[in-house]
Amino acid sequence: TTPEVKVRTIRNKTVWVEIKLHQLVKEGRVQGLTATLDNIDDRKKAEEKLQHLALHDTLTGLYNRYYFDNELNRMTLLASRGNETHCLLYIDLDHFKIINDTEGHQMGDLVLKEVAQILTLRLRNSDILCRVGGDEFVILLSETKLRDAIEIGNNICDQIANAHFQFGNTTYKVSASIGVSEIDGQATAAEYLRQADIALYVAKNKGRNQTHSFVEGDTESTKQLDNMKWVQRLQQAIIDDNL
Repeated sequence: TTPEVKVRTIRNKTVWVEIKLHQLVKEGRVQGLTATLDNIDDRKKAEEKLQHLALHDTLTGLYNRYYFDNELNRMTLLASRGNETHCLLYIDLDHFKIINDTEGHQMGDLVLKEVAQILTLRLRNSDILCRVGGDEFVILLSETKLRDAIEIGNNICDQIANAHFQFGNTTYKVSASIGVSEIDGQATAAEYLRQADIALYVAKNKGRNQTHSFVEGDTESTKQLDNMKWVQRLQQAIIDDNL
């Protein structure tokens, strides 16, 4: 494999180069080596840009759904192998469609950017924030207990609810509903996401602008799960012409 390394120039700039080594052979014996350096900086920057695009949301610059899925799988594996628990926060903006419909998607995008900034400012270094849908965000909280995750979720709700979004003479306010699941190593990554999704719907049904956590046996979560199952059954019955 041809080595690729970063070198520092005399002007204190870093440049990617490719090193090609050649043996100097004289009378059947290796007398030394020569090295040829090829500037590959443009190619490496293009590769880094493509890699960044593959893992990040183009609007907010946050990590995307692909990155989130990989990190959720990683945290699930860590939890199954150790004693630490982690938490998943599923965040959905309340009534965001009103801004999109009234002001247009361009203004809606500005709101999403500002919300992303609000979420970013409260992150710890170990937390992972991703945008996974139109107005949906997730935060993976490393080595965090459920009660602490709920408190973090409530603080996020307060911060978003207290923000103002100004368009000309019109001011909009949005809030957030948050579902929380605890990654304890006893379930799959898909199950933790499903639990957070159920908790999110419970938070919305309870009035929005609040955090709800999924706990096994919780009456509200169980009711929401039953409702979701009935929706699936009805959809399947329509498809099968079996109403």
